[in-house]
Amino acid sequence: MSFSLKAQNVIDTLAMQDFEPVPATPVWNYSDTLADTLSGYASATSCIPGTPLGINGSTAWHVAAVGGGNAITFDTIVIPSGYDSLYVSFHLAALNLLSSTGGPDNLDYVLVQYSVDSAAYVSRVRIRGAINNNCFWPYDAAGQAVVSYLPATESVFQPTNSGLQMTEGISYVQISFPGNISSLSIIITPRSSTSSDSWLIDDLVLTGAIWCSNTTDSIAPVACESYTAPSGTVFTMSGLYYDTIPNAAGCDSIIAINLTVNPMPDTSVVQAGAMLTASQTGASYQWLDCDNSFAQITGETGQSFTPASMTGSYAVEIDLSGCVDTSACYYLDQTGIDEWINSEKQVVKILDITGRETHFRPNIPLIFIYEDGTRECKIVFDER
Repeated sequence: MSFSLKAQNVIDTLAMQDFEPVPATPVWNYSDTLADTLSGYASATSCIPGTPLGINGSTAWHVAAVGGGNAITFDTIVIPSGYDSLYVSFHLAALNLLSSTGGPDNLDYVLVQYSVDSAAYVSRVRIRGAINNNCFWPYDAAGQAVVSYLPATESVFQPTNSGLQMTEGISYVQISFPGNISSLSIIITPRSSTSSDSWLIDDLVLTGAIWCSNTTDSIAPVACESYTAPSGTVFTMSGLYYDTIPNAAGCDSIIAINLTVNPMPDTSVVQAGAMLTASQTGASYQWLDCDNSFAQITGETGQSFTPASMTGSYAVEIDLSGCVDTSACYYLDQTGIDEWINSEKQVVKILDITGRETHFRPNIPLIFIYEDGTRECKIVFDER
């Protein structure tokens, strides 16, 4: 049997900085001072009225009119072993919050540098404003600056044209690293020449990824009436099913279940005179003495049973393809009609086995309700 193995990954957040007054954890702390933070939405007079200043209106790091750049060094993170890949990412918007035009140009930039295992910092990504004059874009622009940490040279990303840049505007930055590094630190430096050139950065995150492939297994359970798969899914019909649970590595374990569901046996019993007969055919049988703690009656393993003692309660255990169930107890009474009629207890009502009121009939199971509130299920044989 073959399976399609789809690679997947387990993602852990190792550090993050959302620039909120109370930052989310695990916090990626930083040294130096942020030029500014903003939250909420842009005013009606800005270049994109109503656009979020942070993701969904949250707090973001804001830099405008900082000609020397607002360099922020984020703390060195010691990387736990076992990851296949690491990723540093953040979201970026470029705006003019003072008027409906403008925004960063070619002189304005966001520079991302990294240091691996305490080595010298490498300038890896630089996002600039438009080549041809000022431009602006929100967090949902389509452009991305996604690179590996190598080569250790600077890659520049910038729109070509001025104005609103929904296609070329760089709203997402990511640098990937191998999982076997020991530590990582970064410096992000937004530079803005005037107050009409705003950079907004939000949700800086360091994540570790474990890449793995799905594992497979197959089982062929036989169940009675229903089957509960390892994931908790319940199946009630025979067939080939697939179930998915996490494996030891945290990836998917796909289990092929070739399931056989057998029905539970019919436990009804038919009485004919002093003989009890199980309605279920093609099964294994064991007759039981209800009056003796359901003890097995030696040698009574046929579909039909005639008790040696004519008075007593009896049941049958039925095994149908491994599905076992036990009938109700059936009471046989050979005391006869005359003895029943002369009983000291006064019968006030007679019910059949479905609970419907009926008149007395011999040789069939009936429920007798007496004046003292007690009830008795028995068969009265007509011996006359």
